[in-house]
Amino acid sequence: MDNLRVHHAERVKIAIESVGAFVKFLPPYSPDLSPIELCWSKLKQFLCSREARTLELLDQAMALAVNYITEDDAYEKVQPLWSIYLNCCNTRPSRGN
Repeated sequence: MDNLRVHHAERVKIAIESVGAFVKFLPPYSPDLSPIELCWSKLKQFLCSREARTLELLDQAMALAVNYITEDDAYEKVQPLWSIYLNCCNTRPSRGN
């Protein structure tokens, strides 16, 4: 889970463990485990290359940027994470996690 404060509440832990699952938190900031961060990086690079200096030009660039991330890009960003996620799911948490 992410580190949203409410996720650390004892009642959340109890609810999760009551169905036989384990609570496992991501490191405090882990962009390498978040494919959206990799996509944002590509979008920011695209927007910077447009050098939009007005709100109108920025709006136009953002409209183009939406199509800049392709299905192949998304697959390329997500696919390497499966082994990491599966490893996390198959590892019992240590105390204090």
